[in-house]
Amino acid sequence: MKIRITLLLVLVLLTQMVNAQAAYSFKVLVSKGKSEIKTANTWEALKVGATLKSTDEVKVSENSYLGLVDAKGKPMEIRQPRVYKVSELLASIKPTTSV
Repeated sequence: MKIRITLLLVLVLLTQMVNAQAAYSFKVLVSKGKSEIKTANTWEALKVGATLKSTDEVKVSENSYLGLVDAKGKPMEIRQPRVYKVSELLASIKPTTSV
């Protein structure tokens, strides 16, 4: 009986861990120049390894570069200076087919 309860608890925890890992839209791979992220109402410097949620906004300054990868592994480069909504970046990713 204890083994069944322990196994059930482990399965629930593993499910939660998998869901928590996919709770982001993009992950920052490269950030050169000045790039910022707006979470809630404040702008903060964007660092390599940061995760972006679909509700966030990203500001890329002049002469800056941002390399992102989405949760499914598709890379994206941003070079144009402006403010981007992460939800719009997600919508701009074209679906691809694999062999």
